[in-house]
Amino acid sequence: MKRTNFFKSIQWKLVVIYALLILVAMQVIGVYFVRSLERQYINNFSQSLVDRANLLSYNVSEGIASNGGDSTSDQQLNQVLDQLLSEFTESTTLADDIREVQIIDTNSVVRATSNPNNQSLVGQRTANSFIQKSFATSGAQETLVYEDSNERMRVVAVPVKSEVDGTTTGMIYIEASMKSIYNQMNK
Repeated sequence: MKRTNFFKSIQWKLVVIYALLILVAMQVIGVYFVRSLERQYINNFSQSLVDRANLLSYNVSEGIASNGGDSTSDQQLNQVLDQLLSEFTESTTLADDIREVQIIDTNSVVRATSNPNNQSLVGQRTANSFIQKSFATSGAQETLVYEDSNERMRVVAVPVKSEVDGTTTGMIYIEASMKSIYNQMNK
């Protein structure tokens, strides 16, 4: 009587094939779940950023309306805008992620910035093409930017609209790091 080795039998080969198929299926499902989770995190982050920008836009529009627009109160307007920016960056849940917030008027002049290292930009005309594009479309713009350090940044520009006639009176520009999202994904 001839004995066949168990590892050479067809039953063993079928068990191995089924086990490998199950392993591959689990990997595919895992990749799908990870991508869905990443997409959900990014969408939540972006939506939260846009919502906060819209709130700041409303507050800035109220500040501009209460200012009256005359040149003597230009200093007061800058103080109001600086105060709004400091409250925005301190109170937001995204405070650690937000790199910079700028308030730009209709002449593309930076009126206020939250970054203490970029205070020299205040009063200067911005050359940022993303902001110019946002002014041209008069709508909210959003994009993903990679910095030199390979860090992903979400950039949002939201128009400041006048409550009286709905015209664009400025722009809110926000840069936020997405590092926390990817750190959370890696855990």
